[in-house]
Amino acid sequence: MNKIILVIIVVVLIAIGGYFVLQSEPATPESAVPAPGAEDVPEMIVSPQTQQETEQLLEPEATLEPEPESTLQPELAPEPQSESPFEPVVEPQPGPEAEPEPQPQVKEFDITARRFMFEPNTITVNKGDTVKLNITSTDVTHGFAISEFGVNAILPRGGIKTVEFVASESGSYTMFCSVACGSGHFDMKGTLVVK
Repeated sequence: MNKIILVIIVVVLIAIGGYFVLQSEPATPESAVPAPGAEDVPEMIVSPQTQQETEQLLEPEATLEPEPESTLQPELAPEPQSESPFEPVVEPQPGPEAEPEPQPQVKEFDITARRFMFEPNTITVNKGDTVKLNITSTDVTHGFAISEFGVNAILPRGGIKTVEFVASESGSYTMFCSVACGSGHFDMKGTLVVK
């Protein structure tokens, strides 16, 4: 950048100096008329050495040595050093991977209803599973209900009733007898667990 500025300054000086040199040399001695105000300007003399230096500066830039391109690399922060040079390097261990959620499936169970219980009395499924229950009443007419999933079926004695629904919400839900079946009717319950 400094070389370019220097070249510009030299060129301007040469141009000004050339103008004055031309003005000071008359074309013919008889017709030489000084320019108005030329008598006030001192004559500029350019030595051969100065002219040669100027020409060298004006040579094409291809002869100039190319400046090395700077390869800017971000400065990295120094790594913190431990106080003891003999401490082992501990690599970070990956955390436990989350188990992928199981894909919804059809889960089918056979349930027996009898005074005052369901067997099995706990059923476990995954959220999103379609639950298919084949329920048999062995002694009297019972009911089977899970209010949260809109299930309410009457189970005739000796018959099989199939109930199907989607376990759309996680949690624990009460399965219960919805038809009065005797003195232990209110204790006839089971649990549906949706993971």
